[in-house]
Amino acid sequence: MMRTRKVERKQTELAGQCCTSQGRLFDITVHDLSDGGCRFADDDPALFVGAPTNIMINGTGPHRCFVRWREDGQVGVSFVRPMSGDEIEQVLSGKMPPRAPVESLPAERPAAAPQPAAPTGMVRRFC
Repeated sequence: MMRTRKVERKQTELAGQCCTSQGRLFDITVHDLSDGGCRFADDDPALFVGAPTNIMINGTGPHRCFVRWREDGQVGVSFVRPMSGDEIEQVLSGKMPPRAPVESLPAERPAAAPQPAAPTGMVRRFC
């Protein structure tokens, strides 16, 4: 099947993780990446066309996305928020900018709403 893309995807072999809307978390290898999406291998039917998912790529994310196509064990997703060119280069290089320490955040920034504690025995995940 021939696919037409607005932006050429960069060929990669980046480690990542995927979390389905059902909470299934698994390792992936991202085979190509562009500002609008990426492709990785997976045979799970839970990743059906239109399914929402979250992925981490090379230590970045989570990146919210939707499954756009499935074919021959490959899955193509589109990002809800496209990556900038700088973000893509940082992901590809593995050189992520340092995160700001909490004490350097502006005082006027509203505090995040408290999150409920995870039930005993459960681990909090990014998805």
